[in-house]
Amino acid sequence: MKISYQGHLRAKMKTTVTVVNLAKCVVVLFLALLCFSQLTYAESLTYTLRGLPEEISENVNHLLSKDLQRQEPLTDEKIANIYNKAPTMIQKGIEPFGYFHPEITPKRLKQVKPGRWRASYDINLGKPVIITQLNVRIEGPGNQLRSLKRTLSDLPLQLGHHFAMKAYDDSKDLLLNEANEQGFLDAFLSQHQVLINRKENTCTIDLVLKTGPQYYLGGVSFKGTTYDKKFLQRYLPFQFGDRYTADALQTLQESLTHSVYFTNVSVHPEDPTALVDDIVPVEVILEERKSKHYTFGVGYGTDTGIRSLVGLDRYHITNNGHYFKSYAQLSPRQSQLQARYIIPGENPVSDQYYVGANIEQQDISHNRGDTQKVSVGRIDNYHSDWQRTLSLGYQLDYFSINDAPYQHTHNLIPGISVQKTHFDNVIFPRKGYSLTFSSLAAVKNLLSTSNFIQLETDMLWINQIAENGRLVL
Repeated sequence: MKISYQGHLRAKMKTTVTVVNLAKCVVVLFLALLCFSQLTYAESLTYTLRGLPEEISENVNHLLSKDLQRQEPLTDEKIANIYNKAPTMIQKGIEPFGYFHPEITPKRLKQVKPGRWRASYDINLGKPVIITQLNVRIEGPGNQLRSLKRTLSDLPLQLGHHFAMKAYDDSKDLLLNEANEQGFLDAFLSQHQVLINRKENTCTIDLVLKTGPQYYLGGVSFKGTTYDKKFLQRYLPFQFGDRYTADALQTLQESLTHSVYFTNVSVHPEDPTALVDDIVPVEVILEERKSKHYTFGVGYGTDTGIRSLVGLDRYHITNNGHYFKSYAQLSPRQSQLQARYIIPGENPVSDQYYVGANIEQQDISHNRGDTQKVSVGRIDNYHSDWQRTLSLGYQLDYFSINDAPYQHTHNLIPGISVQKTHFDNVIFPRKGYSLTFSSLAAVKNLLSTSNFIQLETDMLWINQIAENGRLVL
């Protein structure tokens, strides 16, 4: 009896657990269906605004969207209330563009799908506010500076023109930016106000820029580098006492960044509030590139077959910027070894001297050849936007054509090339061009066995296609 009773109890407990689990599953399923139903039929509202230019429409829609987000989750009652109050928000979005009496007519609130509503409004902007008084002037030592006077005359705010808040904000920024660019680091707007007469649709604008004192560039200190200070100072696009300009500091940073010596460059002028006079010292913090850089690669070419590439660059040979670049390309048909020692010129941004050597071997079908060449050259700027290369090389050639006996030539080859490049980005250009003209020559009996002149033109054109594509010709 006792054993039978216990077995019966166990059976009842199992049945109870099964019923409870089933009930939990039903509840969970019901809640999931309820949530899905809520997600499927979540209320939404879109707007149709007729009569607005694109720029104004974008601003109005931005304000309306932010207002909807604040009131989520939406209900039918909220949507009806939003529809009735939206004209106030629409007018708020229109006023910065100079229209203070727009006619906003609600046309329709329509449910286009379950849970989806569309509100339509017709809008007549009316007459814009006109600038009838414009008092803009510059006070202080910079009031006679030509660039500031030109900025003043070219402001987007003009007497008799339609007022817009963007033009007003842009005018303030232009004045302050130009003043800072010209070294007036304490410049500020002592007056900046707009008085609008809504009844007459007119406005008065007062803008007064006080320049304060003009600052000048002081000494430059270099931190985080072992390169010689005199060498680094050759990168400076300014001298001690030159007028402070943000462009000069930007040019310095770009020049050092694009050099082969540094991986990170930061240029920091001293805070003007901490100065005791009008001279601004500049601190340049540098992070040097590793002194050795190796390159390895494997490829295939129809002329060379399988080829391998090994390169070695040495960047910190001396403290005044000498460096060395070399690479070797090896393949069964064509191999090449190049090396070049580079010495920075007086302006290391654009000028350099080099000594180079090149060895090349070819074995293609029944044609074989060996070329050995040494060269010296100078690279500099020519007429500011052209890069010029003057070179002088001595070349030895040993070659055999169609298994004929080897022949030998030697030539002293002077050369000149000029190149002009204009790209929107140095590392990965999407638009721009490169144009190169070059000439080589040799004169028999002048350390040469040949007479020749060689002229060559090379052109490269890049244009952007779609968002991420480009056409290269």
